[in-house]
Amino acid sequence: YRFKIGVATGGAGAGDIRLTAQGGTNRIFLGNATNTQLLTVDGLNNRVGIKNTILPNSVLDINGDLALREGPALALPNSATPAATLTAGAEYSHYRVIGPTVPFSLQTISGGNDGQVLTLVNTTGQIMSIANNNVANGILTGTGGNLTGLTTGNSSVTLVYNTTLARWIVTSYAGLTNT
Repeated sequence: YRFKIGVATGGAGAGDIRLTAQGGTNRIFLGNATNTQLLTVDGLNNRVGIKNTILPNSVLDINGDLALREGPALALPNSATPAATLTAGAEYSHYRVIGPTVPFSLQTISGGNDGQVLTLVNTTGQIMSIANNNVANGILTGTGGNLTGLTTGNSSVTLVYNTTLARWIVTSYAGLTNT
């Protein structure tokens, strides 16, 4: 049984470091002084466990909570039908929507990654609607209709991006109704 450390010294991967366990369980543990496993890398089953998860049951197995951090406010153009754009390499999972000073209907969101979870919270003071828009980077509400805000501000929608469909899929919403 061996633990190997490799460093690429040339080519496109120069500087990459590879840690591998060979033989036995093929697991690598990162822990603390009390021998608590903070991170387990299961090389045999290609899984990662966090916080005392010695045998991860999923690709990512977390024994605790998960925090999806809020990004900077997502400033939409002042338009009745704005399009949102996520900045590549700086995506978050939670955004406060700002910008429009008129009621608006979100039509498309560009810059999504496959499986990306996105929650938008309307803080504009205007009624936000989500258009059921079956176009590239469009939004599928799952209702066949649009989702319209019940009051101004504080409505929210959670979506997941599907690369195969090239669409955002609504998974939940609050303060909105099917129209």
